[in-house]
Formats: sequence, structure tokens, C-alpha cells
Amino acid sequence: MINSKNRLIPHIYKSTHTRSLTSADLHTPSRQPHLQAGFATRSAIAFVAGVAVGVGSLAAALSMAGPQDISATEQSVAADPKSPTTRESAESILSKLLQAIDRRDYAGVRVFANSLFDERRDVDIAAVMGGLSDPVLRSVTQGDVELLNALAVAAPVFGAADERGRRAIHLAAVNDHAEVIEWLVAESNASVNEKIRVTRMTPLHLAASSGSTDSIAALLRLGADPTARNASGATPLMLAAEHGHAGSVRAILFPWEAAIGMGILNATNAHGNTALHIAVLQDDPECVSSLLDAGAQSDLANADGLTAKQMAMGIGNTAITTQLR
Repeated sequence: MINSKNRLIPHIYKSTHTRSLTSADLHTPSRQPHLQAGFATRSAIAFVAGVAVGVGSLAAALSMAGPQDISATEQSVAADPKSPTTRESAESILSKLLQAIDRRDYAGVRVFANSLFDERRDVDIAAVMGGLSDPVLRSVTQGDVELLNALAVAAPVFGAADERGRRAIHLAAVNDHAEVIEWLVAESNASVNEKIRVTRMTPLHLAASSGSTDSIAALLRLGADPTARNASGATPLMLAAEHGHAGSVRAILFPWEAAIGMGILNATNAHGNTALHIAVLQDDPECVSSLLDAGAQSDLANADGLTAKQMAMGIGNTAITTQLR
């Protein structure tokens, strides 16, 4: 796990590092008997690494792997004498790291993450990563906390954003990975109320608009603000109604007994529409029912002077009109 002093570290590293096992080392006759043994046991790995590189980072990385992970990583390293070494480009090691993430090879993730983030301190890592090529963001979309634990041994940057400005906690919210949200808050100081720069969307906005009910519950439990507004002036509840996610509506409202007092339920947007107005406009009887059950006021007029019932009548939805009586 990462500690508090390296939860967030710069993208550009500048320091020295110990020499890694190289191609020449692997082909030296005096070392071949150890390699031919296939790195069969953890003690053999430690011995070879100790002879070849002293306290090199390869031994450190492999020592972090659990017994169930050793064989796959050993085979990967033995099969490719240059995997990883300081002679490889950052792009090449990043590619191997992403492949390990995609196949959930935890030991491989540790090895390549150490090489990319720890040994390559003289490389501008940010220059070779972007969007879902960022190992942390790729791991978050997988929804696997063990991948994040494997990455964390190398203390990577957890504050990176994709091309849409979404950080790890935003992606976890969209993909309904509640356990990942909890991990990011606990281990990387992620904020449950962090807004995307342009859209001003919080993780709760994104979870509400995507129907991610588990994420909504986790975010609210961790202190997410249900009254937050995005750049368009919409609350998470309004977005849940706009996208037709009755489950999200219930998840946002029902844990909050004081929803009306907090101004969540009957809050209005720039057009004076409440979440109930929006649900009527979307012709969504299930969302309308959920909002009414929570105590939404049906007699509030919007900026055009229309109540939710008048809007329902205007669009000819008799079922919803009946609901609003």
C-alpha cells in the first residue's frame, strides 16, 4: 500500500536508480544455470537477483508478489531477457504494463509498474500516457481493487485525468465501481466532490446520470454533496430524472430523510424546473412515481408558469397527469 507521503507524486521524476538486470546479465554463462532452473522458487529469484544486481528493483518487485502470482511473472521475465530493463523505452514498458492490467496479471503489474514509475525517474512519464493509456485509469475501469494494490507498490500518480478531464474517481462512479471509489478515497486522498473543470460534474453527477446506484450509495456515505450544481445548474437528482434512472432517483433521495429540508427534492434549474418537471418532460412515469413518493411538490410553477401537471397535460400524457392529481 502507498503511504501518505507518496500518494501524489510529480509526473516528471529526476533522481538516480540502481542498475537493473540486463540482457548481458541474462546471457552470461555463469548465470545461465539459475535461469535454466526457470526461476522455480522465490529463494532462487532472490539469489539470482542478489548476484546480478545486488538490491535491484526486479527482486524487490518480485518479492511483493504472492505465491499464486510468481510463476506467471517468472515465465514472463525469463521469456524476454529485456523485460524490463533500463534499455527499454518507456512506451514499451507502458505497453507491457497495460497488457498485464488487461489480463489481470497482478505480479506482472507489480514488475512493470516498478520499472515504469520507480526505475524511470528521469523519464517524463506523462508524455507517454494519455486517456485510458494511463495505468491507473485503465485499472479503475476494470473495477479491480487488486490491480490498484499492485500498482500502488510503485507509488504511481493517482491524480491523472483522461481526455475529457475525468479523474479516477469520476471513472469509477460512471462504471459503478463502489469498492474502487472507497479505495481511492482511503488510499489516494481522492475527493468525492471533485468537479471536472469544464462541465463542473462531480462523481455523484456522473453516477446519477449513468444509473450507477452502488456508486451513488458509496459516494453519499463518504460525504458527496447531493446539492452540488454542474455547469448547467443541474443537481445529481435532476440528471437522474433527465436520464430516466428511477433507481438513481431513489438512491439519492431515500437515504436522506431531510431531503426536502436540504432543498434537494424541489430544487430548480435555470429554467425553474424541478426534478419532477424534468421527469414529466422525459415522459417517465417511474421517475415521476419515485419523486412523488419522496414528497416532491407537484404544484410548483417553473419559469414559464407551468406546473408539472400542466406540462403533463400539454404533452398529452394521461397516465402521468393522473399520477399528479
